[in-house]
Amino acid sequence: SLRFSYEQTYRTPVLASQPTESLERYAPIGEYVTVVTPVPSTLEPEQSDNMNIGFIIRPTDRSQLTFDYFNLAFTNGFARTASTAPTARIIYNTPGDDTSGVARIETDFINGDDVDISGLDFEGSVGFDAGRTVMQFSYGGTYLMQYDVAGAVGGGTYDALGKFNTRSSTSPINLRSLPELQLFLGLGIELDIHSINMYIRHTGEYDVPDTITAAYQFIDKIDSMNTLDFNYSVRLADDRVRLNLSAHNLLDEAPPLAPSELGYDAYSHSPVGRIIKAGIQYRF
Repeated sequence: SLRFSYEQTYRTPVLASQPTESLERYAPIGEYVTVVTPVPSTLEPEQSDNMNIGFIIRPTDRSQLTFDYFNLAFTNGFARTASTAPTARIIYNTPGDDTSGVARIETDFINGDDVDISGLDFEGSVGFDAGRTVMQFSYGGTYLMQYDVAGAVGGGTYDALGKFNTRSSTSPINLRSLPELQLFLGLGIELDIHSINMYIRHTGEYDVPDTITAAYQFIDKIDSMNTLDFNYSVRLADDRVRLNLSAHNLLDEAPPLAPSELGYDAYSHSPVGRIIKAGIQYRF
């Protein structure tokens, strides 16, 4: 079967009651400075046009594949201007003396230029039997094809796809990173009273732009990350009791190194290592 959807949405801003401050590394001087963003007074609602077209195939009663193309077009999106943007205001320790050091940088929370994101989503599953064992294999992922931001510093469009955008001095606004490829593979096994589920999750690598400050030149890309989740459960006492043991990030994979204060990209990776959980459920 085929499916198609189109929607127009808008979002009104939720404003802070006072200026916000953050401590950030300022690329041109390689030092941490205070970045102040005043409370905006002229924001308009954010708007987006969202389109999705795809299909669903069910070859058998126990198998299914979905495949979709999506496009998100944002207008007047809420964003803070980058500290390296031409509109940022540098306040020196001695007003007017650029040799006295940077006291702070003032940026604005604005309606940004157009942002266009498009890509492919797919997901599927296949179930089959092997004697008394029931198995199900599942898979899915997202492949991004476009992440364009209008109004790049120097003119034109900033291509943000597959890049670590936090430190880019050519991006007109603060942007999150979006890896081109994210995948998952799953396997479920049931044998009598036993159940096992495993999931492998993959986040692809992405580049660090050349505009990153010299202090981070030893990092030219953010490596890919793979994690394994595992769950085992057993049913006892005529299914009234269920014992469960699960592990998130079973192999204790650490997030790849990124040129940020945290040392990793919080938009794409988690710093949480291995988590083990055990539980018991009893039904009266």
